[in-house]
Amino acid sequence: MSYSITSEDKQLSFSRFAEVALKLQVLNADETILDEITCITEYGSLNIDSSSHVRRTFYFTLIPTDPALNIGKHSKIWINKLAKLYVGMKTPRMSDYKWYPCGAFIYTDASSSYNATDNSLSVNCGDKYKQLDGTQNGELGALITTIPAYEADPNGNPIKYNVIRDILITIITQLGNVNNYVIDDIGEYKGMAQYNPEYAAYRTNHPRWNCVPYDLEYSVGSYVSNIIEEITSLYPNYDACFDENGVFTVGMIPNCTEDDVILTNDEIQPFLLSESCTTDLTTIRNVVHIWGETFEVDWYSDNVKNSNQIYTATIDKYSDDYMNGDLIAIKVPETNASTQYINVNGIESIQIFDENTDKALSANSLVKNTVYVFKFRKTYHNGSWIKRFYLLGQWQAHGLCALVDGTISDTLYTCSDGTSTPLYSKQYFQDKYKVETVTLKVIKDSPYTVQKIGERLSAKADGEYANITSDSLAAARAEYELYKSSMITDNVTITINALLPWLSEYSKVSYVKKNEEIEKQYITDKISLNFSEGTTSITMYTFVPLYENN
Repeated sequence: MSYSITSEDKQLSFSRFAEVALKLQVLNADETILDEITCITEYGSLNIDSSSHVRRTFYFTLIPTDPALNIGKHSKIWINKLAKLYVGMKTPRMSDYKWYPCGAFIYTDASSSYNATDNSLSVNCGDKYKQLDGTQNGELGALITTIPAYEADPNGNPIKYNVIRDILITIITQLGNVNNYVIDDIGEYKGMAQYNPEYAAYRTNHPRWNCVPYDLEYSVGSYVSNIIEEITSLYPNYDACFDENGVFTVGMIPNCTEDDVILTNDEIQPFLLSESCTTDLTTIRNVVHIWGETFEVDWYSDNVKNSNQIYTATIDKYSDDYMNGDLIAIKVPETNASTQYINVNGIESIQIFDENTDKALSANSLVKNTVYVFKFRKTYHNGSWIKRFYLLGQWQAHGLCALVDGTISDTLYTCSDGTSTPLYSKQYFQDKYKVETVTLKVIKDSPYTVQKIGERLSAKADGEYANITSDSLAAARAEYELYKSSMITDNVTITINALLPWLSEYSKVSYVKKNEEIEKQYITDKISLNFSEGTTSITMYTFVPLYENN
């Protein structure tokens, strides 16, 4: 949250004598202020939805007292105009309103009504994201728009990898005409402070942690929003929207662990009008299995030997050197050591690394007599070439994450090879779901663990998941999908008799539900300000940390 809420803000909102006013600035395309709309008769409502890229919508009604307030090219309400909303609040002791920015909007549609007793114009607005998603603009003109993963030398070798953030800035400024933005780095989760206290060292040791992982391509008829959404979904947990000041922002969804409580139960209760609670039991899933890219393998060999931690493979007609991007499938004859290499046709021994973490492959990651796919990459860094094989997985990338309470059952499960393993152990999930890369998310107090309610599976494939290029990346995405399907399914909606124009999404709130005695912390998900009635409705879910430092 960019705005720091003060005691004055809360005193204004909860004052019995607070006066409210709306100011709607009219701006042209370059956001120069042209005029104001002041004759709003029904203030309508402002809605904020954290699950939507169109984060804010606004509705109001006015009396068109002059031609400048009718729909038309010379009007204050027209296709080439923007509207910035400010909510003002004051008490009788204040000489002027304190104004809160609540969004920059385009006009999406309007309807007029005229009869003997009524002459009004009702206007619906959406924030500036609607200039990127085809609502008002944003369609790509080129037959094919390509975002390459890297720039290559004449021989096709990568010499410069494209940073995701830089590409996104180019897209929104050149294709989306967005010039006011705050964009964080996008990349591997180990390179983010939310996940890893040693993130700075990780970035130094893994220079491609925030680079475009593969070529992106868009055909005519796509929108700028399609590019934004695919780029920000290359790694999970990223959020892209326009904020209350009309600034395009991209960053990780806030963890909120260290955040202060913005709104307390003691502040809410005197103004509480209603409460409703919903828990959608049909959407709860505690096992998420992600199926990613199906590998189109270039070369295959089952003629493989293992000696001195080197898989030596023989492949007929393979070239006399490794080519960047080669996908090579081999049947490993032995489980791998902590430092394992591949050597094809005696060319050169190249060490194997994990695709997600970019670390050397840990011991026992490869099962004896199993076929795995590896990608060869060489990158130019600090004056030399770095060569690596990356483990992608078996014939298709897939990973699994399960919600557990940390206990292992005494019940034994018979594996496919006839051996037995304890129920809900890592080996159990690996064997039952035929997946090697498994993450167990341990939350002891969760009511939705597999130990408490059994297994509720969500399998995801195709679409955006088809771009996941390895088992380890699939497991990381499965953990995020598990968070959404098992930790934020309980919603509490409260309506209070006060306007809170300073409250935004991902804010921490403490609240005691009716018929309960325990005060819990929640995260705001949706907010609706009803200006006509002077109320605020807040939909929130139970706070569970999204990121954990490993």
